[in-house]
Amino acid sequence: MDTGELLTGAVLPDGKGFNALLPASLAAVGLSIPDFTAPTLAVSLPSAKQVCLIVVDGLGYQQLQDYRGHIPTLRSLGIDNYIHSVAPTTTSTALTALGTAALAGSSAVGGYTLRSPVNNKVFNLINWEGVQMPVENWQIQPTIFERLKTQVVDTCLIQPAKYVNSGLTRAAFRGAPYQIVMGAKQELISAQRVLSTGVKFVYVHWKYLDAAGHKYGVSSAQWLAELEIFDGLLKEFLRTVPKDTLVVVSADHGMIDAGEKIDLADSKILDKDVQEVAGEERALHIYTDYPAELANRWRTTVGDKAWVLTQAELATSAICGDLLPFARKVLGDVVVFAKDNYGFVDSRRLSSAALNLRGVHGSLTAAEVLVPLVGEVK
Repeated sequence: MDTGELLTGAVLPDGKGFNALLPASLAAVGLSIPDFTAPTLAVSLPSAKQVCLIVVDGLGYQQLQDYRGHIPTLRSLGIDNYIHSVAPTTTSTALTALGTAALAGSSAVGGYTLRSPVNNKVFNLINWEGVQMPVENWQIQPTIFERLKTQVVDTCLIQPAKYVNSGLTRAAFRGAPYQIVMGAKQELISAQRVLSTGVKFVYVHWKYLDAAGHKYGVSSAQWLAELEIFDGLLKEFLRTVPKDTLVVVSADHGMIDAGEKIDLADSKILDKDVQEVAGEERALHIYTDYPAELANRWRTTVGDKAWVLTQAELATSAICGDLLPFARKVLGDVVVFAKDNYGFVDSRRLSSAALNLRGVHGSLTAAEVLVPLVGEVK
């Protein structure tokens, strides 16, 4: 079957979105990346003396529109522009794409969890515990910060101490200078202080909205409260940033409220020939010796509940870019992207917390792929 037909209805990454955001932000303040042709961002950014890039984890473009009445600060900056995230629409993949401009086919950071080729165990690509190989041997693409060479002194990442040398930080941002943030929700205060020293580029990752979404769902009062808190803190930040600072707000992915969760443990048909399962419930990696047979069986069984691709079809589709040899080794033999608000889980392999997430992401719906691009020079 043609891959275009297999992905009918999906919103696909376009290569001009989140993976192009960091080079575009650097270019806005005159920082060039030597010997590197950066992807073109779909929405142009204005020039400025300094730039602060704020990534609000889990804030999709559609969610921003749904709650536009609650975000006076963001609304004042203009919330009508969006870009595309990457595939899968999950933090580890998106942040690695941000920091390297490389899609999952090149970085091999293709999901929330994957199977390690060293011990055939599934591990987490946020903390990288249990992979049994150096992160730098897995994700071999140079980061933008490494490519900047001497210009890297003009950049800074704002991070909590526990993330400074984490696996994901090494995969996505190695080589970047950092400033440790002191206390929860103090990231924007730290960013303002760094900008006041004259640093040209500052990056902030705002994690709190995603955490509320996973626990309570994106239609919850708790999620909305976190969005309002961020909007209020952003207002104060905009008041205090140095003159001629470009403030850019975007997101790594959107999120939906979870619906029916289809459990492989309850289906002999879906579970047949499955060696291991990784990824997450909206973007499943299945490892098998029989990918074509398994994919066809899944398509027949789940019907319009998922887009099901063999790894060969994933490569042809190019939604993860070109699949380099190592990516072919570690990504699933079959990849399942859930449609609507369905999820696919295996209760024999997942914790109760993972099984009971209220907000989820990873797939190719507009709510997950489209992310805002809000920017203004102050």
